[in-house]
Amino acid sequence: MIRIGLIGLGVHGLRYARHIVNDVPELELAAVCRRDAAAVQAAAAEFRVPGTTSAVELIGNDSIDCVCIVTPPPSHLPLATLALEHGKAVLLEKPLTWTLAEARELQATVARTQGHLFLAQSLRFSASL
Repeated sequence: MIRIGLIGLGVHGLRYARHIVNDVPELELAAVCRRDAAAVQAAAAEFRVPGTTSAVELIGNDSIDCVCIVTPPPSHLPLATLALEHGKAVLLEKPLTWTLAEARELQATVARTQGHLFLAQSLRFSASL
């Protein structure tokens, strides 16, 4: 069982949460994070998991194996960096970062930490769907 911490609970983040809970038996949604306290409380109640407004707190949770980051692109570099430095595998919703320079910095962090970073790929325009 892989324990997932989910950061970002907008429309797309809630879709991630529902897939984790309902569609992938090998995954466990372990905690959720959103800056809006009322929204995170509602999601935490819906999914019966702890909720927090602090991404730092979620990332620092030793019981979490992987962090899914589904937040606006300017937050990707700092959140992914922090997660990788805490030894978490990271699934990052596209785009990778806000700028090419940030992407290179994140690449260097992956190399330095020997961490695992995955970029989510939407197949929105795929004819196979």
